[in-house]
Amino acid sequence: MCKDFLKTATDVRLRAVMTQALTNEWSKHSSGYARTWLVSMTGKRLLKRIQDAENSLLRRKLRQTTDDDAVNEAMMKDVFLIEAALATDNTIVPLDEKARYHFRISALSVDMLSNIVWVNPGSDDEAPIPWAQQGAKPEPCRTLGWRTEQGKHTKNGVAATTAGNAADHG
Repeated sequence: MCKDFLKTATDVRLRAVMTQALTNEWSKHSSGYARTWLVSMTGKRLLKRIQDAENSLLRRKLRQTTDDDAVNEAMMKDVFLIEAALATDNTIVPLDEKARYHFRISALSVDMLSNIVWVNPGSDDEAPIPWAQQGAKPEPCRTLGWRTEQGKHTKNGVAATTAGNAADHG
């Protein structure tokens, strides 16, 4: 699924952004196909490299959302994704559902997270390939601030109780 998403992103000429922190993460965890994809995106001028976008205010606010060291550690491990999104188009496409859950809960009190679009390219339920084919538009239902009346994802609603899924993206 992820390979298909990366191919689609290239085919429809979506742009990608890389910071040094993202580059470091990719060098540790990406597949051979993903590394080839990155080179291809660079060659097609669809990859934008930016200076690290570390946001100390965001980091401080995230740490204030919970006293749970494990939750803080999980968010700090992936905060560079949020920072890159905030520095560009507010969109990220990671696989990590655990981190999304924690960031979604934190979005209740950290406003700058609310408009971050998070799409999991490995989730069939989220229909990431059709989303990319349609221009990867920032649909409100894909944001960290989206909440449903059932306690999952409503905009400006009750506290999130689950990580949610694309069935809520209606």
